[in-house]
Amino acid sequence: MVYLLLEYCQDNLADQAVSKYNVSWTSTSNIVVTTVDDPYNTYLTLDCDHGMAMNSVGDQKNVYAFNFACPSAISPL
Repeated sequence: MVYLLLEYCQDNLADQAVSKYNVSWTSTSNIVVTTVDDPYNTYLTLDCDHGMAMNSVGDQKNVYAFNFACPSAISPL
C-alpha cells in the first residue's frame, strides 16, 4: 500500500509542476519502495533509476529544475 501511495504522490507532484516548469513528462519504469519497521522508527527507501522513473522533455534549464523539484518534494513524505 505504501508503494501505491508514494507512486500516486509522485505523479501528482509531477503533474502540478509541469505548468510551473513548462515541461512534459512520462513514466519510464516502476519504483520500488522498501519499508522497515522497528520499535522506534519506520524507514522508507525509494529505489529507482536516476531519472526518478520519469522522462521529462522541454528546455534543458526547465527540465533540470523540474527533475530537481520532484524528488525534493517526495523526501518529506
